Amino acid sequence: MRFLGYVSCCLAFFLFQALATATADDVHEDFSPAELRLLWQPFAPGLKAVAKPFDIPPNPEAVYGGTFGLDVSHHNTDRSLRLCGCRDERRDCYERMPSCSCEIDWKSVRHQGMRFVFLKATQGASWTDWAFLENWKKLSSLPDNSKIFYGAYHFLSSNGSGTKQVENFLRLVGGGEQIRPVLDVEWDSQYVSRTEYNRCPSKRRRTVPTRNGTRFICDMWYRRSPAQIVRVIEEWAGEVENRLKQKPIIYTNKSWWESYVGSAGLQLMENYFVWIARYPLSGKPRWLRNGKPQNRWGMPPLPKNASYPAGMKYESGHVWQFTEDGRFNRPVRICAGTPRRKSIDVNWYPAEVTQFEKFMTNTQ
Repeated sequence: MRFLGYVSCCLAFFLFQALATATADDVHEDFSPAELRLLWQPFAPGLKAVAKPFDIPPNPEAVYGGTFGLDVSHHNTDRSLRLCGCRDERRDCYERMPSCSCEIDWKSVRHQGMRFVFLKATQGASWTDWAFLENWKKLSSLPDNSKIFYGAYHFLSSNGSGTKQVENFLRLVGGGEQIRPVLDVEWDSQYVSRTEYNRCPSKRRRTVPTRNGTRFICDMWYRRSPAQIVRVIEEWAGEVENRLKQKPIIYTNKSWWESYVGSAGLQLMENYFVWIARYPLSGKPRWLRNGKPQNRWGMPPLPKNASYPAGMKYESGHVWQFTEDGRFNRPVRICAGTPRRKSIDVNWYPAEVTQFEKFMTNTQ
């Protein structure tokens, strides 16, 4: 009970802060990955309430094999949720207040073993991540000895068509040299009225206490049938592939996908690479046994109807997000010139970096 009280307290704290990101003309709530996990963990066996942190060794490729990388949004660089104006989504306000944000030392990220990063670019039909362009610019200007492969992802909303949402993404990202684009398909958590909350299925709604009373949250995908969800995904993915000439990756959680999409997503699982989120309780990826690498790489279970390539040779775009609590030996988040520690999502590609580059940068 003490643990549950702690989780409830953390949930209320995180979500109260997330509430401040909402604007009157944008229904999309910008929850961080940690907030989403705290919200929906009780209904998703693939998510764990508590997972040990993953301490990133200086050269993770040498220790574990494979290729390591990050995914980043403004949540990784927002400095203080208590500073006045820092959670204002108006970029003119945000950019005038350097005290509101930190920066990522991308050279240090690379020299501590990370080879790639996916940046959150957009969400829904209008929202854009205010840290995206700054990080995109810095990554594109890194010297060859600090090069990091970088790409962008869009968080799919239940509001609006895939066509409208892809225009938002492409306006910001455009073309150019980048790794495969990603479509993030998972819980579309939104604050709703009590009436909407009562309509929302019991396993797709939550309440959270705030200073101003109880707020109601619903995963708004409940309004869409599996076939309708698939259609939105296909609209976005098809148009991105047509315009950028790169087949996108679908990021999802096994529990969410099987509950919301199920067998309707058979062709999607067959036709697209999957970036799967699954966090082991030990904080260490499944391919470790007794602290040492196994003879074979081992990826987590995919949604039904999805499969990994057979045999030893790995020629695919599947990626595993195995922790949201990665910790660098040397902090890479710099705030007003001072290194500050903050957990970060870490991902693994089960083949060496030359294979990663081959399959993440081609146009197939």
